[in-house]
Amino acid sequence: MNDYIEELESHLSPLTRAERSDVIEFYSEYLQDSGLVSYQQAVSSLGTPKQLARKILADYSIKAGEQSEPESSDFKRPRQDIKTIWLIILAIFSTPITIPLALGLFMAIFGVIFGMVVAILGVGLAFTIFGIIAIVIFIIGLTLLATSFWTGIYY
Repeated sequence: MNDYIEELESHLSPLTRAERSDVIEFYSEYLQDSGLVSYQQAVSSLGTPKQLARKILADYSIKAGEQSEPESSDFKRPRQDIKTIWLIILAIFSTPITIPLALGLFMAIFGVIFGMVVAILGVGLAFTIFGIIAIVIFIIGLTLLATSFWTGIYY
């Protein structure tokens, strides 16, 4: 039984001294209370010392992870809550400024786009109208050439 405990202790090196002594004390008492006196009886009941050590180390790593998460989240949570509250307050107080600015920006963009569309349509319409007028005047000028040469040339 002592060989089993010594071998188990050698595999528990990642644990602190206090944790190791607690584990060794627990399993020593367990082996004594259950009446396991030989190495083979301990192996048949608990598995090899290496297997038991892996299980113990896994349990301790899970416990350490569970204990470290709440502590870190307890410290981070209030800071995140305070930051969120400040952002909400800032948003509320900035609303009288940001809404008119957003509307002004929207109207400026809308105005530029609308102005460009009107300008393009106006230029297109002007070229069309002036083109038609030019053609009509040219035709009038051609017809006037027969009656009055210099007036036709003028047109």
